[in-house]
Amino acid sequence: MIFSAIELVSPVDKSDLPRSYDGVSINLYQSISDGEFNASLAQGNCIATLMSDLSLNLPEHIQIAALLHRCRPNLVMYIKDAAIDMSVDYRLIEGATFSADHPITAAQIMDLRDDVLYITNDDVEVDAIIKWEKDQGVEMEGYQKFVLHTKDMIPPVGTGIIAVVVSDENKDLRKAIQADHNKILGSCSNVERTLAKMCVQNGIQYFAAFCETDTNGYYHASACALVDEEFKKATISQSTYADIANQLFHQLTH
Repeated sequence: MIFSAIELVSPVDKSDLPRSYDGVSINLYQSISDGEFNASLAQGNCIATLMSDLSLNLPEHIQIAALLHRCRPNLVMYIKDAAIDMSVDYRLIEGATFSADHPITAAQIMDLRDDVLYITNDDVEVDAIIKWEKDQGVEMEGYQKFVLHTKDMIPPVGTGIIAVVVSDENKDLRKAIQADHNKILGSCSNVERTLAKMCVQNGIQYFAAFCETDTNGYYHASACALVDEEFKKATISQSTYADIANQLFHQLTH
């Protein structure tokens, strides 16, 4: 099987791909324009990117051929020494300022800590920087690092999922890639993206969702959202993924 190229749009490690393909050149991109994206697909290439970077409603000419792997997402908090209080939730002193990579992440922090301040201005120096990272994150000079797992915080939809997209016209390539599709991951992603579409359709701008399975095959899903400026949270555990998104949405809106 020879693919002309797999281009990684987001900064994803090559090691995250489950196997290598004969003749594939893998190029790492920090970003790519819509024009370059479409041109690459038109040339017969497939593009690997993070599911969180893909639109909820893809154009008809673009197909998701496979979901390959999920990098375990963790929320990493980088906190200045003077702002650390190990005796309280999220280790932030009262009155600490912080920035976050997504408003729904900030909302989860402030749901438990209404005595800290979320700063959206990038030019303002803050006491803590909070963002989703692969694995354990990096070291930042002047800050101590604390890692929170998905049991503590819910990431934005599709975080960490590597998807391969192809042109709808390239049916042979799509069929070949589908052999590597992770069906369980596909089911989890379906839950997250279905809930996301329901939120968008109902005017809910800020939301997050995460779905995974345990060793017994049970699905565990959690979600949160800002609904009419009120923070809401929902959880579901069951043996199949059927109707999980609907149940989560019902909990969030009732």
